[in-house]
Amino acid sequence: MSLTHDNHARMLDGYTLVYAVLSRRAGGVSVGINLCPDRRCNWQCAYCQVEGLQRGRPQPVDLCLLEQELEHLLHALVRGEGLAALGAPDGARLVDVAFSGDGEPTLSPVFPQAVDVLARVLGRLGLHGLLRPVLITNGSQLHRPEVVAALSRFADLEGEVWFKLDRATQEGFASANRVRLSPQGHLQRARRCALLCPTWIQTCMFSEAGQPPSESEVLAYLDAVGSLPSIRGVRLYGMARPTSNAGSQQVTALPAVWLEQLATRLRARNIPVQVAP
Repeated sequence: MSLTHDNHARMLDGYTLVYAVLSRRAGGVSVGINLCPDRRCNWQCAYCQVEGLQRGRPQPVDLCLLEQELEHLLHALVRGEGLAALGAPDGARLVDVAFSGDGEPTLSPVFPQAVDVLARVLGRLGLHGLLRPVLITNGSQLHRPEVVAALSRFADLEGEVWFKLDRATQEGFASANRVRLSPQGHLQRARRCALLCPTWIQTCMFSEAGQPPSESEVLAYLDAVGSLPSIRGVRLYGMARPTSNAGSQQVTALPAVWLEQLATRLRARNIPVQVAP
């Protein structure tokens, strides 16, 4: 096995709930926590690369197994065999441990307890404050008190949230994320998230049927991000791997120059941007 940007397989020999990937957005090797191994999610994003994704809520995972696997993998990477054993390229470094996986993490009924698992493991390994915890989320569960409490706990771990905002109109959400969503409601959840925990907006831009997002969609997006003064900035990225979403065969990567032009427009509004073409 070797870690590459175009291979984000969730399976790692000997593990079922944790994995490792070479992440463009994170800027190094990320250890992933998969709370949705049954591949359940409430969104069906056009660019999703999870094969066999189904709409719905995931079943709870075994928290004892998660704790054992997470501690074993982190210990091996930090104090044992190191990244070379995973086939990481020379110079790569371990940068974060992220709730991501094969569906929306906060949909899991054990998400709050999984945050506690992460806290215990980081504490035992002496990694608190040294290894960044990340939650990658579509933000749809910010109405649930237990998720709000878990995000406050996440902030105590010096973690950060990457909050999905790919488009900013009802039509854009329907096309990009396959959900019926109020733009204002989604932005309100983003504002609430940023008050609970340091938050980046995570945006995937891509072409559909060979066309980039329309200028009106881009302007709506720029205005939406500009209405979120408490965010840390935008993590803007393109597609590095083919989609696995049925019906999304016409979804393809945009040129890197298009992403850089959008980043320039964001920076002109004093919004920090990190770009991963």
